[in-house]
Amino acid sequence: MLIMASMQLSSSVFLLFYHHTLGRKSKSDVSFLTLFYFLGVEVISAVLFLSCYLLANAFFLFHSNPENTLLAWIMIGVLIALSITFFFLYFKSKKTTEIFIPRKFSETLLINTTKVNKASDAFALGAMSTIGEFVFTIPLYILTSVEIMELGDNYPAADLLTIVYILTPIIPIFIIYIKYRLGQNLAEIQRHRIKNINFTRFIVSLSFLTIAIIMIYFRIN
Repeated sequence: MLIMASMQLSSSVFLLFYHHTLGRKSKSDVSFLTLFYFLGVEVISAVLFLSCYLLANAFFLFHSNPENTLLAWIMIGVLIALSITFFFLYFKSKKTTEIFIPRKFSETLLINTTKVNKASDAFALGAMSTIGEFVFTIPLYILTSVEIMELGDNYPAADLLTIVYILTPIIPIFIIYIKYRLGQNLAEIQRHRIKNINFTRFIVSLSFLTIAIIMIYFRIN
């Protein structure tokens, strides 16, 4: 959950979207469009999660011990690779929250942040910002899917875990929104995000690596 909440693309896009929209729309319109941005993030998060659950199930994890499957070793390798990638390559520099994503996709997001005029635009922008980080989030969704499968008939716990993981991506965006509503301006919020880049880089990389080590431990014991 910590890793999911530390992803930066949706938050960065939201800041740009909110900044441009404030200059063109009334407060009520901005709040309305913000709601649909949130919905875009949540709906795509749910779709990605469901897709990963079906993928995990297709690899017959439900019928065998996950730690004893080839997929477990693949996931360990992916997590270690993501740990290294996030630490060294996720952010373009220490002075900006810009991240390494395909240039065309980045340009499309930037352009669309200035053109949000209706609910469908805001929804699509939120969805696109979530899809842009699927390389980092899909392994986490697959691992969570495995955990849910292992819960078996414990439906309340499985339902709670599902809801938490679907809601987690929206937490940092919601915090930004609340901070602004409480009087902090967008420039201050962005400066705070830049100030914490190194912490974000370290904690997320360490989290990926920790999950991989835990999986290795259970695999060899």
